[in-house]
Amino acid sequence: MESKKQAVFDLEAAAFQGNWDKFKSFLADDIYFRVGNTAELKGPQAVADFMITMMTSRLTITDIQPRGAWEASDAVIIEFDIKALRVKDQKNVVFPCLDIYRFENGKINDWRVFAIEPTHVAERTASAGV
Repeated sequence: MESKKQAVFDLEAAAFQGNWDKFKSFLADDIYFRVGNTAELKGPQAVADFMITMMTSRLTITDIQPRGAWEASDAVIIEFDIKALRVKDQKNVVFPCLDIYRFENGKINDWRVFAIEPTHVAERTASAGV
């Protein structure tokens, strides 16, 4: 069995190759996925759909450089520098990102993305409890 860290790198590679069946094969059926404060999704197809939409209409990622990767018994944490084209204003952006992947029974069942880029930040009002 490959390491959890290698599984995460293979998941990312599948996404950038557009191999969505392989991408989904790394995800548990009940995966919880959250990007910044904009997306809170469940299920492999919902995660794949979000990634497809993000990469085609929000941020076209052109390069990902891992800065560090750590593996614990049931989790992988990876720090990235990401280069992308922000679709709405056609601006090239570079931003840091930290992803936490939690595993259960050999599959990712919880994936949190902390990307420091306005695309992943939704406006909240005071009445929303923030």
